[in-house]
Amino acid sequence: MVGDGGTPNDDSGSPLRQRTGAVTVEYYSVVRLSLKTDDLTVEITPPESQDVPFLPGEERNEAIGEWTVTYAGQPCGDTALAFCPNPSPGLAKLQFREQTTYDVWIEWDVGSPPQLYLGDQERTREAKGREQNLYWPLNWGNYVGASVVRIVHERKGLRLPVEVRSRKIGYLDDYCNMLDDISERLAALIFDYASPTAVYTQRAALDEHVAYLDYLFLRYLMDEKRLPPHFRLIAANPHRTTEREIVWTDLALARSLTPRSLQAVYAHAEHLTRPQRVVAPALQSQLHGYVPRQLLDDRVVTTFDTAPNRFVKHFLGRLVLKLRELEACFSASVRGEHLAGDCRRWRRSVENLARAHFLEEVGEMHVYPAGSQVLLKREGYRQLNDYYRRFLLTGKVVWEGFEELLKTPNKDLATLYEYWCFFQLLDAVAAALDAQVDPRQFIVEERDIFQVRIDQSGKSRGQVGQATVYYNRYFRHRVSESYSVPLHPDYTVELPGGQRFIFDAKYKYDNPGQFMSGDMSAEEEQDEEERLVYKKGDLYKMHTYRDALKAQAVFILYPGNQFNTFGTDGQAYTDPKNLPSDFEGVGAIPLKPSNSRPLQDSVHYLLERPCVTHE
Repeated sequence: MVGDGGTPNDDSGSPLRQRTGAVTVEYYSVVRLSLKTDDLTVEITPPESQDVPFLPGEERNEAIGEWTVTYAGQPCGDTALAFCPNPSPGLAKLQFREQTTYDVWIEWDVGSPPQLYLGDQERTREAKGREQNLYWPLNWGNYVGASVVRIVHERKGLRLPVEVRSRKIGYLDDYCNMLDDISERLAALIFDYASPTAVYTQRAALDEHVAYLDYLFLRYLMDEKRLPPHFRLIAANPHRTTEREIVWTDLALARSLTPRSLQAVYAHAEHLTRPQRVVAPALQSQLHGYVPRQLLDDRVVTTFDTAPNRFVKHFLGRLVLKLRELEACFSASVRGEHLAGDCRRWRRSVENLARAHFLEEVGEMHVYPAGSQVLLKREGYRQLNDYYRRFLLTGKVVWEGFEELLKTPNKDLATLYEYWCFFQLLDAVAAALDAQVDPRQFIVEERDIFQVRIDQSGKSRGQVGQATVYYNRYFRHRVSESYSVPLHPDYTVELPGGQRFIFDAKYKYDNPGQFMSGDMSAEEEQDEEERLVYKKGDLYKMHTYRDALKAQAVFILYPGNQFNTFGTDGQAYTDPKNLPSDFEGVGAIPLKPSNSRPLQDSVHYLLERPCVTHE
């Protein structure tokens, strides 16, 4: 994905080009977007800072619906407004950038001024102009994700689907990886909570909660390492069985003559004929000159119409129906269009799987073969059986806090990162203490509905071995909690001896120097005054947590690469493996979807021999 700090080059992993599977995704710098109708003219241009150098004949134009995109003829690096001819699935061809102002100029000949919208929010008041000209400073602020620019004039609407990118390079990979990981955790959490032998044959009726959680599970399911490859395992060697079939066979082709065959001859005189000459004297003498044209014969046939294959066909059919249902549900609102697009893409993929040749002769499933050894043990079938039972359970799940992330096209990476870090911290504590995470601590079952209790209410907590892990715990203004002001850090880990460790998730940072650096130059002070205060505020918060909450150590979790901590004794550590178990101080632990080892190592050494609570 194009992002700040990119350098134009031809490497497939650069901001200039990215490789998705066998397809190389390229980005081009946009000069302007223009649209002209009978009575309306619109032009959108990037900031003046986006200076696009052109070579002779390099400028190109391409139509996107009613809009014309004018862009540079060579792939670009960092750019505020990019055009991608072959975007990754689910993304728009036009990609804007967060916290960036774009110039929108509108002219019209007749009627009242046009109405301006970003998604479903009207922004007409932001525009300035006179007579029949408008200037609209278009800015998405912190919004990241799918969006639509809409201009309504004289009851006619113009739409421009776009993707708003983060300034952070690789943000899209982070979003997808974290969402997929949480999807997998949710599926496992619910499945571990319910008895593995329990079979839910009915799903809850589609409502808003079920729709968003269904989407989350289907995203997990349609990952390239789950349903598609496991189905291909089945298609490469489908389960089959042999059956003995009794059919009428021409006399010359019959392979055996049994008493049952002779009885059938007497019972079915229509199969008898009188030949003009003797062909079977003994038989004809018994049948008064007649011989059978056909005999009942046993034949062994191979068929794919087995209970496991009927299950596979049934499951794929259910997925197609569910995806159609979700597609219609999400298409009903502007903010659900990005989810509808995903469901449409997945549905087509499942429909292609369902066209496999071996399924053509397979009948309908009337009874779920829960005890089938093929479904329980054979590769491919075993995984689909597991997915099916999770699919049935997911329709009975409510997770209100997380659903808010899915209800909007806005890729709220900060909140998503916060949820994701909690699961990573649970895993790290469990590994350090050689304990298991009991899903019953985070799920409540009421009338066959599973309520996930992981939210920002301050009540989410879990016992992992001897440690208690809190999510968004509120420390009230009490001597036993916070002696100064009420505080609620993202995560708190407490041990029986009173030791307390605080963790805060900060997706906005790339390296610890952004909030733990020393002096800055005068130029940096002037250029980044506002950001400097914010950075120092986070650093002050770490010390506040440690002092007011009497924590042994406080850490920021951020999606970077550098481990950096400072002890109260003045000692600095840049490797978590060198961290002493009696460490007291503050620090930054890198944690991202591709690498959780620093957090695991840090928690391991901290919980190995925790010291007494500092005073």
